[in-house]
Amino acid sequence: MLKSLKNLIDQLITQDQLPLNQPALEQVTAALLIQLARVDQSIDDSELKVVEDYVASTFHLSAEAVKGVVEAASHTAEHATSLYEFTSLIHESCTPSQKYQIIVNLWRVAYADGELDKYEEHFIRKAAELLYVPHPEFIRAKLEVTQG
Repeated sequence: MLKSLKNLIDQLITQDQLPLNQPALEQVTAALLIQLARVDQSIDDSELKVVEDYVASTFHLSAEAVKGVVEAASHTAEHATSLYEFTSLIHESCTPSQKYQIIVNLWRVAYADGELDKYEEHFIRKAAELLYVPHPEFIRAKLEVTQG
C-alpha cells in the first residue's frame, strides 16, 4: 500500500523538483480531503461534492479532469497508512495561506453531512499540526466554516 503511494509520488516528482508539480499536488490534496470523508466509515455525496468543488476551483480543472483526480485520490486514500504521507508533500509545496485553505476545506468536508464526528475533528487537528498551521488559524478556519 505504502509502496504504491511512493511509486506514484516518485513518478510525479523527482527528488530535486520542489515544489511538488501540479498534478501530484491536486491528487495529494484531494486524497487528504477524501481520507477525512472516510474517517466516519461512510462517504456522503455531500462530502464528495465539497472535495470536487475544492479541486475544481483551486486547480482550475474541467469537470472531467476533476472526476479523474478524485478517482485517483480515492484510490490513494484507500491505501494510505498515515496522514504524514499527504501532509509532508503539501507542507513542502504550499504557502501558509494555501495550507489554511486546505484546513478550511477539511472543515467543509467534515460539516458537509451535517454532523461533526469526533474522529473528523481529531483528523483535522492532526492535519493542521502536520501542516504547521498555528492553532489560532485552525480555530479561525473552523469558525469560518461554522459561522459562515
